[in-house]
Amino acid sequence: QIFTSVIVALVTFAALWWLGLEHAAVWGVVAGLLNSIPYFGPVVVTIAVAVVGYMQFGAIAPTLSVAGWPMP
Repeated sequence: QIFTSVIVALVTFAALWWLGLEHAAVWGVVAGLLNSIPYFGPVVVTIAVAVVGYMQFGAIAPTLSVAGWPMP
């Protein structure tokens, strides 16, 4: 479980950093910690990152990208 959470944290950090979200490392750690809560944890992180992404970018397309929605 710990190994999986570390992988989730690192991949989340890398993806959010690549997309340009501020404080990507913090969100990576939060994603890794909440990964241990089945179903609820990932949903909370997705919603929180989407809100922060919208606050930072102010547009729907980058917000959906940050939240993990596939863009065409």
